Amino acid sequence: APSVDTPTTSGERFTIAPGEQFASPVAYVSTVQGDLDDLCARLVAMQLPAAEAAPDVEHDLPVIYNEYCFSWGDPRHSDLVAMAERLRGSGVRYLVIDAGWYKGDEGVWHLAQGDWFANPHLFPSGLAETARTIRECGLVPGIWFEMEVVGRQSPRFESDQGHFLHRDGLPITATGRRFWDFRDPWVVDYLRQKVIDQLRDNG
Repeated sequence: APSVDTPTTSGERFTIAPGEQFASPVAYVSTVQGDLDDLCARLVAMQLPAAEAAPDVEHDLPVIYNEYCFSWGDPRHSDLVAMAERLRGSGVRYLVIDAGWYKGDEGVWHLAQGDWFANPHLFPSGLAETARTIRECGLVPGIWFEMEVVGRQSPRFESDQGHFLHRDGLPITATGRRFWDFRDPWVVDYLRQKVIDQLRDNG
């Protein structure tokens, strides 16, 4: 029988006719005779082949310190420098700058995604300087992106509606956020600049 592999390119709903099939992404489902821990162990075991194929540097389960529960979405250069100094020689490998580094002065982290500019009041010398300082303390800097999302505090929330996922002719909107359509070459190019290029340029 013919199969329908993807929705229409416009992102609209579609109907699967009698005799057609829809191929979804792979999903893993499991049941056990036991408790929740037994079920979790089985689901984790399903992921072992992918974990074993990871680069050698990941096989020792490096320790990551993520600053979110310190700043609660308001990270800043001075605090990250203090953290890096405190973590020097501790065995921690990665120091991750979490959500909020991109928000405006009056913004909140979960509604400001989309532009991906570092707030100059939080990072007065830019992200590259923060990353350099973290490396000087013997740590690898990391940074948080939720690159598929555009929050309503971003100008792109209104200006780039043609590049979002749509349903029934309207941008899909959930809790003040919209979602880029990754089938759109413009979106791929935009995020390459905002995410990939920024990671490279800031070390």
